[in-house]
Amino acid sequence: MRWIAMVPLLGIVALSGTAQEPKLEKPVVDFQKDVVPIFVAKCNRCHGDKQKQGGLDMRTIPALLKGGISGPAMAPGKSEKSLMVDMMHFNEMPPKKEKNKVTREELDRIKAWIDGGANESKK
Repeated sequence: MRWIAMVPLLGIVALSGTAQEPKLEKPVVDFQKDVVPIFVAKCNRCHGDKQKQGGLDMRTIPALLKGGISGPAMAPGKSEKSLMVDMMHFNEMPPKKEKNKVTREELDRIKAWIDGGANESKK
């Protein structure tokens, strides 16, 4: 008889354990491994070693922070206030004539890196 009385209690305990939401960890994005390959494939032809159109060099973090004639390319911790994110989001960069656009996944990776502080590496 006691066992039957405990069944509702077991159900409450089981439900209370599932009511907590799991903590979602932010993805760890490494500049060299995750971001540089995107820049090499889609940006550095015009913003790299041989050319720095608009005065922008996208090969290093200090160069991104310095930016070009339009100002800094990014604001660490604030992807929503980063010029390069806006340019990529609105398909302004790479230029419309380029076929190799930044994908949604690549842009999300860049934004996560910026929002995480835009550090060199997360080791």
